[in-house]
Amino acid sequence: MANIRELMTTYYKSGTERDWSTWLSLLDDKIIVDEQLAGHLEGIESMRTLSNNLVKHYSKFEIKPTYMIVEGDEVCTAWVIDAITDTGVPIHAVGANFCRFQDNKIVYMQNFHDTIPFASDTAYKKLRH
Repeated sequence: MANIRELMTTYYKSGTERDWSTWLSLLDDKIIVDEQLAGHLEGIESMRTLSNNLVKHYSKFEIKPTYMIVEGDEVCTAWVIDAITDTGVPIHAVGANFCRFQDNKIVYMQNFHDTIPFASDTAYKKLRH
């Protein structure tokens, strides 16, 4: 098994760099995601849509891990997002992801974060569509 800490570091790095091929390669084809604002997502295609919409609706979207706890095949990461929407609205938010790995792929992810920074963000509301 690959080092989960390294896989998660690659997850955040590739997302920030918009290297969607690498980012998607870390996800299981049948991934289940419970995203606080985008809702319940299932399957790699839903995540491909999400990544395409991040590019479309954000001129900047950086997510940087600040603390990570790994236990077995599970990891919890605290992070900071700094983003700018396609309409120029800056966003700064803190939160955390919980992930479960199987065969070096993320099979489940759930996130928790402050929703206030996204309250006026119409871009985030478009991520699923």
